Amino acid sequence: MFNKIANTPYPLLQNKLIKAGIGLSWGIFVTFILFFLKPLDLDSINMTEVLSFAIKGGVITAGILLFNALALPEFFVPLRNEMEWTIKKEVLFILWNVLLIAIFVAIYSFFYVGEYNLYNILLFPIISIFATAPFVITYVVLNEKILNKTLNKEADAISNSLNYKKRLTNQQDELVEFKTPDGVKKIKVIDIIFLSETKKYVAVYFFNNGLMNELKLKMSLKDAREELRKYTAFYRCQKKWVVNLDYVVSVSANARGYLLNLKNCSIRVPVSRSLTNEITNRLAK
Repeated sequence: MFNKIANTPYPLLQNKLIKAGIGLSWGIFVTFILFFLKPLDLDSINMTEVLSFAIKGGVITAGILLFNALALPEFFVPLRNEMEWTIKKEVLFILWNVLLIAIFVAIYSFFYVGEYNLYNILLFPIISIFATAPFVITYVVLNEKILNKTLNKEADAISNSLNYKKRLTNQQDELVEFKTPDGVKKIKVIDIIFLSETKKYVAVYFFNNGLMNELKLKMSLKDAREELRKYTAFYRCQKKWVVNLDYVVSVSANARGYLLNLKNCSIRVPVSRSLTNEITNRLAK
């Protein structure tokens, strides 16, 4: 049960302005905590120095959070992979931030206060982790449940308004040509279900004699999408996915966002959270 909860999908925050706002807000919050609670032997120095230390501690906090939220994902791919983000990763990422902040503030207090204290250097980070972990876990789990319930309700509403009009009716016999190492592969446009991109290739999933097949292409999803540009049925619903809207039979959701359920296909296609309104409008047309 623990593994199931830990691996439950969770939304990965992508908006950089919101990330920056969160980092700055926590910097201000930590400033107040340090000034009013005076941990780390801060009660041994005068109020002016406490205020100075608290402000600098807030700056350290904001700096760490901004670096981890904005810069680190540029170098560490898993931190920007929204389709594999889970409750476990969210909890660990938050606790990682807490640990770094506690360590840097503790080290800074050692030099600032000017007295060696094992509590400052060692115990403060450990206590910080154990003190915040229950709250972090509780918040993330409850937030996932609320988001999941809300999005599923919205997904049901989208499903109820879904227009089943076929967009490829007048183009169903047209062939789409894809270049492969073995030559040109021609596929009926009406048979193409969706395209997805991996690190090494783009996969085109299509039906052939009632069975789903996969065609691997050595190109980017953007280039593959160009081959389908003239067909309004194909929609880039997520940066690594292009779906044939004619195959969408319903919409479901998890805390990450909406999922498109496709006819005769067990794979559910994800929708980027930023395209919520757009996909709703496209499916209703």
